[in-house]
Amino acid sequence: MRNNIIFYIPDDMIRYTYDISAEETLIRGNAIASGDEIYDREIEDELINRVNNGDIWAWFSFQVKAFLYVYNATIDEYKTFVGKSSWLGCCSYQSYDDFVSDTHQRSGMDEEALDDLKKVVANYIAQNPLDKITAVTEM
Repeated sequence: MRNNIIFYIPDDMIRYTYDISAEETLIRGNAIASGDEIYDREIEDELINRVNNGDIWAWFSFQVKAFLYVYNATIDEYKTFVGKSSWLGCCSYQSYDDFVSDTHQRSGMDEEALDDLKKVVANYIAQNPLDKITAVTEM
């Protein structure tokens, strides 16, 4: 018999972060495929130049993490649960502001991190059924 674990995580208790990493995939041949080789090379040259000048937003990978902070009254201890999305690579934006304004791209990854967070919390509850935990906004 399978036991279902039911719990509620208020949306305002979840914090998201975005881990940014330099992309390992080569720009040349991977950044664009417009069908116009001259145009593609111009875009690739621009991205390569930006990367060489330290612009992380030119060519990067990222992962979303969802955090939930809880207080465990049973053992008088604060705990952090973390859910993670998969990594998305070969991203290119003009700036940080450009990246954060692209909610369409990140929304699915936010959901993936939240789903993973729910699994992490459910697993903890299943292993520690007598613990009384309460979500908190800060630790």
